Amino acid sequence: MRYVGYGLILMIALLIETGGAPGLSLFGVRPELLSLLTMLFTMSHGSQRGAVFGFSAGLMHDLLIGRFIGLYASVLLLLGAAIGFITEQLFKDNFLVRLGTVFAGTALSQVLYFLGMAAFGRGISWLQLGWQSVLAASVLNTLLSLFLYRPMLILDKRLNYWHELLKRTG
Repeated sequence: MRYVGYGLILMIALLIETGGAPGLSLFGVRPELLSLLTMLFTMSHGSQRGAVFGFSAGLMHDLLIGRFIGLYASVLLLLGAAIGFITEQLFKDNFLVRLGTVFAGTALSQVLYFLGMAAFGRGISWLQLGWQSVLAASVLNTLLSLFLYRPMLILDKRLNYWHELLKRTG
């Protein structure tokens, strides 16, 4: 039951991210919802489960978009592992640590994605990368994390409750 819930969350986020939410943008940049959900999930579940969650989210994105298959999955896998390692070393319930981690993680995921695109032969210049778009996406994800962290924890507790209930009743 728990995995079905996480799958539905990923599908909804994927639809919002790829289909676009016109009112949800900052300086023309839409939020990176899958990377945000990967970071929030990793903060509460650790690096191993966060890496699996990130890989699953990235693979869903790659298969839907249809280009650079596996690149976004690899980026979110690395992001989940890195965020998990960082939050295990730091006090993750600290408000500023959580915001700083989301900001840095979003910037890291975007830079890694552009490096991966360059590795696959798509030539980009670092000026074209648009450091303003990286900064805007990082700020937007950080602001969204203010509103999504607690509801994600509550939803996670409910999914775990239903998972245990269904496991015990057979």
